[in-house]
Order: sequence, then structure tokens, then C-alpha cells
Amino acid sequence: MNATRPDYCANAKQKFMFIKNMKVASNTMQAVLLQIASQQRKYRIVQTSPNLRSGLPRKIQRENKEVGYFIPVGHQQLNSLEVFQTFFPRDKYIWIAGSRDAEDQVNSLIRYHRLDANFSEGAFDQPYGRALLKRHQNQEKHVFSDSMSKYTLGSCFNDNFTHFQTCATKIMDNIDLVIPREKFDESMIMLHKMSCLPLSNFAYIEKVHTKSNFRLSDQNMKKVLEYHKRDIWFSEKAREKFEKLFRKFQAEHCSSENCSAEVEQLREENRKLKIGCGYETKTYDKLHLTEFSVNWTKLLNDSDLALRCLSFSLTNDRTVMVKMYNEMLKTVNKTQLAHRLSTKLIDTMKNKLKPFK
Repeated sequence: MNATRPDYCANAKQKFMFIKNMKVASNTMQAVLLQIASQQRKYRIVQTSPNLRSGLPRKIQRENKEVGYFIPVGHQQLNSLEVFQTFFPRDKYIWIAGSRDAEDQVNSLIRYHRLDANFSEGAFDQPYGRALLKRHQNQEKHVFSDSMSKYTLGSCFNDNFTHFQTCATKIMDNIDLVIPREKFDESMIMLHKMSCLPLSNFAYIEKVHTKSNFRLSDQNMKKVLEYHKRDIWFSEKAREKFEKLFRKFQAEHCSSENCSAEVEQLREENRKLKIGCGYETKTYDKLHLTEFSVNWTKLLNDSDLALRCLSFSLTNDRTVMVKMYNEMLKTVNKTQLAHRLSTKLIDTMKNKLKPFK
């Protein structure tokens, strides 16, 4: 007699707390969560200022029951694990963060900031690295610092490395899913199953900010990684945590090895979303940048699709959408919210922002 399959959806969590790290597909993850919020239309979104020392505004305490998504503006450091445990208890929220191989992340930072020429030749000694760290407005400082892990594990950075590992392990144990950049699709499948939300909610449009293929030389990378001891620890622990969780997950949820069939279903949803949005690109060779556009006429006739597309297009003005969404959630009937919100957003943004920039 076959055992009855557990009802995984009975206690599924559909609220999310997200920690945004640097150059680990965090913008894409933010957009996925915004897409979920705009499609479910059940909970408020909380965003915070990246320079907020306390980590969270006090008003969250008064509105905690209504909050469903923590999507930080910029990079919000998890300053106090206890504070986040209070406001986003893990029995109600799925905690998410992102990671990436440290070498890959360093190369991505250089490409993103268009610093290829600065790092193309020569070796970097320690005095040079220390000098860059003192120039706080210089984008090169991110290349010579633990820029990936500091938002998740920054509260542990003042300790020596042994104490850092103890402190950081406690934080890592509280995060439900640390998403390796190279396992993003598998992670979306996991979140789909963990939350029991529709697979289409986890479809995404990937935005490539640069067409450069620059990579540091082995000699220079070795020197740069001397400044990334905590990032290396974080990426290795994140990978170990993911692999352990994924082995158990695929045995319980997937019909194919490495969840390949399920991943292909997600990629088909990605293709449908890209086509539905009327997604087009234009690349500027000299700047190594790509601009994106959508079919405005099509979006005006499909409110739900418009909100999904705008979730991925408003990278620099996502706070506008969040503010409108939160206000309308309090005052507009759920059945009317999509039309009202999409119409107002398109009217507000169409002539002042190039989508997907």
C-alpha cells in the first residue's frame, strides 16, 4: 500500500523577507517578489532606507500583521538578527538571501561599474587596496572589500574571523534559502513549492546590464581575493547549505533528476512573460550597456500582465510602484486594484522613464 503523500501546502508560508546582497541577481529577486505581491494583492510591502541604522522603521511594529514582503531599497544590512526575528518570524515568513562564487562576483562588479580598463594589467599590492578602501566614493572600493556578504553578515564583521564564523553561522541557520546565482532557476522552483504559489509568479525577465566579458587575470584575482575572506566563507557556506537542502527537496518534490523538468517548465514561463511584455533590447557597444523596452499599448489592455512587466522594468523607480501599491491596497477593492494601479503606473512612468533601463 502506498503511503499518503504529505500535504505540503497545508502550512505553506506565503510571506517573504529578503536580504539584498550585491551582484547576486538581487534585482531580479526583488522584481519576482514585487510580481508576487502585485498578483496576490493580499499584503503590504515594506521597504527601508539603506542608511537606516536600526534596520527597520518603528511603524512596522504597528502594522506587522499586514506586512507580507520585506523588499529593501538598495542594500539594507541585517543589523540585528533578533529584530528581524521579531518582525518577520520564520513560522510566517520565508527568509531569502543571495550568493555567488566570490571570483565571479568580483568580475561582475568590475564589469557592472565599467572598470575594465582599471584592472586590465598589472598586479595589485596591499597598499593599493588599502588606498582604495579609504576612497569611499570610489566604485573600485567594492572590488577590494567583502561587498557580497556584508549586507547579510555585516553585524558579525567587527569580530575576529573565528568569532565571525560563529556569529555568521547563526545568521545562516535562520535563512531558509540562500540562492546561489548559478542555481537561480532551481531556487525559483523551490520557492514555488515551498510557498505553494503559482509557478508563473516565479517567472522572471533577466536583465543583462553589460555585454563585456572581462575577467581579472589569475595573478590579480589572487591578490583581490585576499580582501574577500568573508565573502569566500559566505559563498562556500551558502553553496553547502543549498546543496543539502536541494538534495532533500528534489527527492520530495521533483519528477526528474536535478529537477530538470520543473526547471524547463519555469523557463517556458519566462519565455511567455518575455513575449507577453513585448520585450525588446538595444545594445550600445561603446558603453557595454543594454536598454530595454516594452509594448505599452499591449500593457494598457492587460492589467495583470502590466503589473508583472512593470515589476521587472522599474529598476530605479520601484519605490514608486511600491508606494502606489501600498496605498491602493488600503483603499481600493482587490478586483479593481490591478486596473487602477497599472493604469496609474503607466501614466506616471511612460513619459519619464525608459523601461528596463
